[in-house]
Parts: sequence; structure tokens; C-alpha cells
Amino acid sequence: MSLAATPALREGDTIAVVAPAGPVPMKRLAPALTLLEKHYRVLVADDIGRTEGFLAGNDERRAAEFNQALQDPDVRCIWAARGGYGCSRMAQFLDGDAMRKDPVPIVGFSDLTVLLSWAATLGFRSVHGPVLTQFAELDAADQNWMLGLLRGEEGEGPFATTASAAEGGP
Repeated sequence: MSLAATPALREGDTIAVVAPAGPVPMKRLAPALTLLEKHYRVLVADDIGRTEGFLAGNDERRAAEFNQALQDPDVRCIWAARGGYGCSRMAQFLDGDAMRKDPVPIVGFSDLTVLLSWAATLGFRSVHGPVLTQFAELDAADQNWMLGLLRGEEGEGPFATTASAAEGGP
């Protein structure tokens, strides 16, 4: 199966930062937000640092945040703040119709693989790449490569779209 590419980001586009898994360590998120805000409009829920047990809110709350990003026509990318655990618990609540209507790349790894796979079952590529709490910790070359990937630039680099694996690539 060939997966459709999601539209490339342009300078000034909107990236929604979501917390679909574990609680977000705000000290690690803040530097990444600063980096993204140099190029993009960044939407972050006021309560993104919320904690409910070992998750960033109950399943319905985390799914609602993700769906809100999917349903917002201004959002051109959804980037997970962190992984951990919990995405499979909210998968049943995701809005596939919104993704089909206006597909956007989803960025993350670890537990976020559930969301990347969900997008792939709908026919769309996502990015198996760093969560935002790790993005600022990458060296500048990897940060630039990641942002270039989201802009649709080709080239060798440390991250891959889910299309590579789905199409039999590395």
C-alpha cells in the first residue's frame, strides 16, 4: 500500500502541540517551543502540563485535545509533546473523518507509534521522529533536518516517515 504524503509545512503555518500519552515535563518542553516559534505559529493547550496518574489526562481528554487539533483547519502539523504510555487507550476516540478531510503529519515516536499507525491505516504518512521534549536536545543539524522534513525537503537524515516502512523501505 502506498501512503499519501501530507502537505508540507510553510513558514508561519500552525503546529499543534498535544499530550496524548504521559505527563509533559514543562522544563523540557519550553526550549522546543521557543525553537518552533521562530518559524511557526504554535498552539499549546493552557493545561498541557496536566497530570492524571501516569497520564496527561484521562483517555477522553487526551483524545479530545488530539481531535481538536485535527479539526482545526489552521493546524498543518500535530507534534506530540512526549510519549510514554496511553495512546492505544485513546485510539478508539480519534476522528478519522477529520484526518481524511484535511490530513496533517503527526510527529512522534515511542507510544505515539499507535497514532502514526492509525494515520497509516487511513492512508497517510506521518513522521517517526522526536517528541518535542527531546527536540531542543538534538544538535542543530538534526533539528534543521527535522524541520526540513516537515517542509517536504528530501535528503538523508535521522528520522523517517511511516511511508518508508509501509512501502517496504528501511
